[in-house]
Amino acid sequence: MPPPTVGAPTKYDPRFCSIAKALCKLGAIDVEIADALEIGVTTLYAWKVKYPEFNKALRAGKAVADARVVDSLYRLATGYTFDSEKILTSNGEVFREAFVEHIPPNFAAVRFWLKNRDGASWRDSDRVSASDDKLTDEEIRADAPVMSPDEPGPSKPIL
Repeated sequence: MPPPTVGAPTKYDPRFCSIAKALCKLGAIDVEIADALEIGVTTLYAWKVKYPEFNKALRAGKAVADARVVDSLYRLATGYTFDSEKILTSNGEVFREAFVEHIPPNFAAVRFWLKNRDGASWRDSDRVSASDDKLTDEEIRADAPVMSPDEPGPSKPIL
């Protein structure tokens, strides 16, 4: 006789793979997927480990959503043009007028893209290492301001 199992039987169903993948393509996060499958997030995480096909479906769906976001960020950073139409009225009559609309590059998107793609070249400030320019004690003393005994300083409060 097999040993008794502990806990409730799993609710996992292989059909959950296609549901989870579709939700991921729509941009759902793990909490939302767990809610849709009527399971807890910890169960979702356990299923990722226990069922490789489920994990693969999640990753594939998230890759599609991520690619859409990357494309949108790129288009926003570089600017884009698209066909559009205006709906106008004149003397109670409705007209549709086709035109080409241009969205110029967005500076924030450009900056975000460059800082994430090539952070070393596009960071906000130079990083200085303590080992870059080591000064000798004599050089430090030479650069330090000379204070007269009458000037306020760390040992003399300003009154």
